[in-house]
Amino acid sequence: PQFEPSFGLAVRDPDEGVLWTVPVGEILTAELRGDLVRVSSGGQAASRRQLELVPLDSTGTVLVNEKAYRGRIRIAPGLDGLRVINVIDLESYLVSVVGAEMGRRLPEELAALEAQAVAARTYTLRNLERNSAQGYDLAADVSSQVCGGVATEMPLAQLAVDRTRGQILTLDGIPIDAFYSSTCGGHTESSGAVFSGGDRSYLPAQPDVDPSGRAWCAISPAYQWRETWNGAEVA
Repeated sequence: PQFEPSFGLAVRDPDEGVLWTVPVGEILTAELRGDLVRVSSGGQAASRRQLELVPLDSTGTVLVNEKAYRGRIRIAPGLDGLRVINVIDLESYLVSVVGAEMGRRLPEELAALEAQAVAARTYTLRNLERNSAQGYDLAADVSSQVCGGVATEMPLAQLAVDRTRGQILTLDGIPIDAFYSSTCGGHTESSGAVFSGGDRSYLPAQPDVDPSGRAWCAISPAYQWRETWNGAEVA
């Protein structure tokens, strides 16, 4: 993959410290050499078990294959190539998650964004170290929570995260399993029917409709769909 800084960045070894700095506009490349990560830019190169790219400015971002991310980037060997990990603080991460999961919304839908922020924050804290054997906490797709970096940061998402800062859902002082989905068809399923061993007292099957009886998720493209099979396929 290729990396490019918005305000310059430092190439850092977690044990040795900063190895060199990369100015704005200079491309940095990374590749796997055996069991080492080799990073090079501007005639300089280093091979280590793990390397980090750290923006020189706290507001800076790192472009990963032309997609911008806040925080720092950790590069390490993965199961089938390089593993690129975005190391970022919780609240900044949540702005991108809320924007990605909810999309662009109107100001009158701020309460929904706030609810999403609380659910996403709870889910994050509940699942920290879920993938620690692979060196990260959460994936950036639907296997955890969708996170698109700077591209999915929306002003209303930022406001929702700010207004709910630190708020999570707990049971007996422990963050709950805050499962959520894009579409329920007007009635949620109990968690135990979805996940093996997933019965949770706070996640029963229940209607999810407005006072008129219309499903809240009726605006979802997946709310109604059709699949067709012939007799042979069914058999």
